[in-house]
Amino acid sequence: MREEIDLFGSPEVVFGCRHLPAEASGGGVLVCLGPPFDTAVDEGRSARLARRLAGAGVVVQRFRSRGTWPSDGDPAELTFDRLVDDARSALDLLRDRTGVRQVAFVGARFGALVAARLARDVPGAPVVLWSPVPDARGALELAARARTARRAHEATDDRATGGAPRPAGDPAADDLSDRPPLAPDPLALHLADPPAPEVDLFDTPLAVDLAGSTVRSLADELGAGPRPLLVVDTADDGWADERETVVASCRARGVTVDVAKHPCDGERAGRVVPTRSADELIDDTAAWLVARLAAPTSPPHRPDEPGDGPVIPGVAP
Repeated sequence: MREEIDLFGSPEVVFGCRHLPAEASGGGVLVCLGPPFDTAVDEGRSARLARRLAGAGVVVQRFRSRGTWPSDGDPAELTFDRLVDDARSALDLLRDRTGVRQVAFVGARFGALVAARLARDVPGAPVVLWSPVPDARGALELAARARTARRAHEATDDRATGGAPRPAGDPAADDLSDRPPLAPDPLALHLADPPAPEVDLFDTPLAVDLAGSTVRSLADELGAGPRPLLVVDTADDGWADERETVVASCRARGVTVDVAKHPCDGERAGRVVPTRSADELIDDTAAWLVARLAAPTSPPHRPDEPGDGPVIPGVAP
């Protein structure tokens, strides 16, 4: 396995990392994470998932959207269309550089909406969503939680350090870090540089997109037609009922849906933090993707029919 760094796009550059297997199977995965105000725990998890998939012969493309360090762009200019455009550019790069025949998508939290919008144009492509926000209202709620937590954390820092920044490596400063990969992640190495100032979603055009009609519900973004979908809950974040509605709506549109629970996230002062290893989440996600990328196409299912793919621990139809 090898890992390549790419700077793509013009005039503003998007930073990407591609994980290449020694022997490719012909399948590829695009990972869509959230913009700068989303939780940081998924970065390390996506790196470990990418390496697990590359070990199974699957190429993986990761990237950081414009406005998210170390990519170019002003975070205060974020829009949903810009996030989708950057993801589409990363998908084009994956196809151009590797010639993959089949593609799948992984989206985490807010990134699930981006992954769904992109997958809509790739009929039958497998999609995995980790703790997806169910709709635009959920994305705004997620951002509001992050803003409240950040302010509380900054207030705690001020009391604990007298206003001085916490030293590097302080566990209290790193409590959003999931267990790192065994080897340094090329993308994370660049993230060690001083990041751009944090941006509040409510100060960006993206908030207007979410409050208006630009962003639809998760099921509407994904669209109709047969495809395999895995929805994974990593925490009790209050959206269980909404995700059940998404699952039911997707099944009614001909999507074959598997659901799983891997409670590897907790909450501290409103911030998502890991409470146990995410290894099971990564193992099951990788197994699910490999099984479906190895198959030519998934046969269509009746709208009320649950998924019938290989049985994976922790996954239930």
